[in-house]
Amino acid sequence: MRRGFRFSGFSPALVWQRPPLIATLLALAGVFVLLGLGTWQAQKYALKSQALAGDSALCAQAIPQSADFNDMDADAARLCAADITLSGVWAADIQIPVGPRTHEGAVGYHIYMPLRGEDGTVILVNTGWQEGKAAKRVAQDSGRASVRGYLGKPSRPNRFTPENAPQRGEWFTLKPDEIRAQFPALARAGLSDYVLFAQSMTPEGAIADFQPAELSRGYLTPSMHLQYAAFWYALALALALVFVLRFALRWPAQTAPAVCVVPAPEAATGAEPDA
Repeated sequence: MRRGFRFSGFSPALVWQRPPLIATLLALAGVFVLLGLGTWQAQKYALKSQALAGDSALCAQAIPQSADFNDMDADAARLCAADITLSGVWAADIQIPVGPRTHEGAVGYHIYMPLRGEDGTVILVNTGWQEGKAAKRVAQDSGRASVRGYLGKPSRPNRFTPENAPQRGEWFTLKPDEIRAQFPALARAGLSDYVLFAQSMTPEGAIADFQPAELSRGYLTPSMHLQYAAFWYALALALALVFVLRFALRWPAQTAPAVCVVPAPEAATGAEPDA
């Protein structure tokens, strides 16, 4: 016996039907995968929010600072990687243009420059985006610099990224091992595997036309994880609704109402009576 339900004002009633097995299995698999992705992002949101809440006091008391660039895995630097200050002296004789990269419709390059710490260790700093490969102008009297920004490791290139050609000065992606091979002085100084993406620096104006690079970072904030979780959950709900409307419900076949056809009366025959 089929079971149905009726919405007020609609007739006939929508009827449940047994959906196809393959469609059911595929829909269930899709819903479970989407729910799993949403739950994963929700867990990342909860864990990262808790971690940031616990560490915010540490980062608020004093922004981590370092002049030893081979110790970037220290707890303070790692926990506050999104806001850290490194100090040192620019080695402006080495500048590495990585690109091309677009910014507001223009094509240019990210210029990486070594920053030498107190102990002689070196870290590459993304000193911003600029049009062309020309070396950035660094003020001779800039002295010791303090650079505040985001600490991270260079992103891995995708399969479509061309190979670097260091001999020709063509750097499509940042690879510390290739940089050490091309610049032995940096290798001898203990070039860090980390990179600092500069957002501000002192003294101001030490680097002419400084324009922080807008980067797609691998680090996701808690709010971004929450948005991803909502996105995956919404897709799961949409998939479930589409499945139900397409395969689990149907409108019963409507039969046209019977129409009674009344034949037209025959016309009267015969002669009309004389007046």
